[in-house]
Amino acid sequence: MSDGLPNNSSKRVRQYDFVNPLIGHRLKILRLEKKISRSRAAKIIGKTLKQLDALEDGRKSLTAENIYKLCNFFSVDAGYFFVDLTEIATNGGELKINAHQAKEVRRLIESYLDLPNRDMQKTLVQLAESVANSDM
Repeated sequence: MSDGLPNNSSKRVRQYDFVNPLIGHRLKILRLEKKISRSRAAKIIGKTLKQLDALEDGRKSLTAENIYKLCNFFSVDAGYFFVDLTEIATNGGELKINAHQAKEVRRLIESYLDLPNRDMQKTLVQLAESVANSDM
């Protein structure tokens, strides 16, 4: 039965996970700032080096138990891992994009995460917002 809406089932659209790459990046930055080796960090949360790499790259998610162990070890509040994620959550954490957009979004996020400090990250976001809002 048709609901009168166009059928978009042929388009490749998927939900992009912003949370795991951001949390993984924060784990990696924290580990590097505290000068903790990958093997030691992996041991703290009971993972292999390959599993830790997947966590830091955002390909896998940290469990609440892992975050708890990391917070205790690094003496940080759990909020450290979730800074700036409230904006993503306001839309239910879902963003549907096609395969090409997913590649571009991944590149944008990786560029954002590669910036050396929070001020530069904020500047990049402001730049992207101004370009998006311009009358091109």
